[in-house]
Amino acid sequence: MSGSIFSIFDIGVRGLYAHKTALNVTGQNIANANTENYVRQRADLRESEPVDGAPGQLGTGVKVQEIIRIKDEFTDFQLRNQNSTYGYLDTKNDIYQQLENIFNEPSDNGLNSMIASFYGSLNTLQENPHSRTARSMVVSQAEALSSMFNDTNEKLSELQANLDQNVTYNVAEINEVTDEIATLNDQILKAEVGGNQNANDLRNRRDALINDLSKYGDLFVNEDDNGQLQVQLGDQMLVTGVYSTELATQNSSNNTLDIVTKTGQRLVVRNGSLKGLLDMRDDVIKRYGDDINDLAKSMIKEINDVHIAGVGLTDPTDTNVRLFQNVTSENDVSSVTAFLTNAGLDFDVSGGAFSISLYDGNGSLKSENSITINPFSQTLTDVANSINAIAGISSSVTSDNRLSISVTNASDQFSFISDSASAGDTSGFLTAIGLNTFFKGSDASSIAVASTIANDPNKIAAGKSLSPHDNTNVLEIIGTRDQVTTDGATFENYYSSMIGDLGVERQENTSRQETQELILKTLEERQQAESGVSFDEEAVNLLKYQRGYQACAKFINVMDGLIETLIGIV
Repeated sequence: MSGSIFSIFDIGVRGLYAHKTALNVTGQNIANANTENYVRQRADLRESEPVDGAPGQLGTGVKVQEIIRIKDEFTDFQLRNQNSTYGYLDTKNDIYQQLENIFNEPSDNGLNSMIASFYGSLNTLQENPHSRTARSMVVSQAEALSSMFNDTNEKLSELQANLDQNVTYNVAEINEVTDEIATLNDQILKAEVGGNQNANDLRNRRDALINDLSKYGDLFVNEDDNGQLQVQLGDQMLVTGVYSTELATQNSSNNTLDIVTKTGQRLVVRNGSLKGLLDMRDDVIKRYGDDINDLAKSMIKEINDVHIAGVGLTDPTDTNVRLFQNVTSENDVSSVTAFLTNAGLDFDVSGGAFSISLYDGNGSLKSENSITINPFSQTLTDVANSINAIAGISSSVTSDNRLSISVTNASDQFSFISDSASAGDTSGFLTAIGLNTFFKGSDASSIAVASTIANDPNKIAAGKSLSPHDNTNVLEIIGTRDQVTTDGATFENYYSSMIGDLGVERQENTSRQETQELILKTLEERQQAESGVSFDEEAVNLLKYQRGYQACAKFINVMDGLIETLIGIV
């Protein structure tokens, strides 16, 4: 019967089992005090079901209702959100640092120093326009400047490519995490079926994976009644119960990588390291790449627009040709049948005219000719035909769609200046096609010293006349340094402003990151206080459950003595 003396043994046995289980849980906590992502556990002791009797219900002892994890779900939710923000800022900060390393400013080897050195060499040339040494120095400094533009552009492109690789690595890591979460969902479901136990260790591992996943993007997590997690990253559901959706990368229209699901749906994240990678790749790096291209293009155009109106070093006593006897344009058109306005030229051509002057071997002017340009009705072939009509000059379009001009008399020479008029090229055609220009190319990736000048520094158009001491044109080229041409600033001021903006953006991001790090640390400390193991607390529990176990054992011993006495009486 339930109220018999023998049934009292059950109370003691249950007490022994309950306190033994509590001691086991306490030992587990102590053993894992330094285990990463471990959440402390507690044995939930409850009264076991009473039995009806006289004079009333009688207790049957204690039982372990369940072993629970001590967690604050709201703190975990906050921690995931703040972890995403920190991942975003930390990723951006790292890339900003790489950007600063690429520009390497301020330094003696930066682009600003190169621009100053280039104009310094032009200053030396204007003092000695007939000096071949000074001309060679201008070419060297221009080549160094061009090389700096090229290298900067290449490094920015490499950085973008590296970020694409990082996107690929992140996608692979996300797939591994979501696949393991789905596997753990299945294991937890099987372990907890029937509601007889909590899969605490499996849940610890799953929570750790969720925390890892949160650094990649904005994460939404929901647990259903069966303990299964649904995990959404950005706008895509990646885990539904025991199933996970794999992400992949594919090329986008701008030659970068998009993150997509297997069905081709593009992943959109609003936070996390993925957002940081994509923002820096598609916005910040592109913006600074565009800025450096705009600067290079502006320098090419402004310097070339002045250079085309001048003439190289000419010395009638020198047998070497200093003007042009034959020249081929640096740039080509996309089609010889397309009008100039639609011919794929990097610089605009407008209605106007440019000059071609023909000289004999002694430097005497033979003819002065104006070539009219209408970009809306003329093709490159039409321009070649107009030049070809000049007596003593031949012109044609090459097989690679460039304009070629040469003299028909071996001793003659020509230039693109007019002796009778100060106006240069009013159409912009010479700059666009690349004739008598100083630079070739159209942006930071393609800027270089024009081939004619690189091969012969005497072709630098320092003057506007045939006098070897004429420096009027190089003075105008030097004047481009102080002209407000690039987005309302000089070349150097534009670049300095760009570097200043980069520094401000980096500092703002660093400040936000440091603040975010403090927020994250505070939440981690709160989580640790709630879920972490305290040796002092566990020591108290250890003593408490030990005494409880000993008391239950003593209770059984007393009851054993009573039964022995009863049997002896009988």
